[in-house]
Amino acid sequence: MALLDDTIELVRKDRGNWPKTAAETGLGREWMSKLSQGVITDPGVLKIERLHAYLSQKYGKSAA
Repeated sequence: MALLDDTIELVRKDRGNWPKTAAETGLGREWMSKLSQGVITDPGVLKIERLHAYLSQKYGKSAA
């Protein structure tokens, strides 16, 4: 699975916790919402890496 796809899956899993995740990663809750809906198609690797690292640690998932 590609890093982007894996991150989107993790964001969807984390849905009820977006305000806390946003605060801890420095990414916006609205941005995460749009990412999970597929509105953002080219989100930028640095944001995806940051979010993936945070969520994979939170959910015990290894890197893609």
